[in-house]
Amino acid sequence: MYLVRGAEGDYARWLKDTGGPYDGFLLSTANCFPEQLHEVIKKIEAEDIPSASKISEKVSGVVREVFSLVQSIPHGNAFTNANKAIDHYMAFGTEAAKKPGPMLHAKARLPHEVIAATGKALQRYRLMPQKGYLE
Repeated sequence: MYLVRGAEGDYARWLKDTGGPYDGFLLSTANCFPEQLHEVIKKIEAEDIPSASKISEKVSGVVREVFSLVQSIPHGNAFTNANKAIDHYMAFGTEAAKKPGPMLHAKARLPHEVIAATGKALQRYRLMPQKGYLE
């Protein structure tokens, strides 16, 4: 059996190699930060727990902030809405705030305020991509 972590945050402490119960990460914000989370796994495998924890803290910090930003959105759920806000920057890089927010299933867009604040969080934690995957 292969167990993956579905809840967000504190990524480094949940893997088996650091005493946690999980073998990997479930899709969610892991989709938004594949390079960083892959690096967490590599650092843990190399027994460099302090470096893994440092990367994990950065990703966890952004995720926590963006989850708090989307709590008041009446459509969808916090996981989906937070991931869409973060992925908007992964898609468009530093120019994401100039683009319309992602469409939710309710046919409403994520508010510009959420998108702008997500960008500030990504910059503060130094996780802002310079170029997005759609550019």
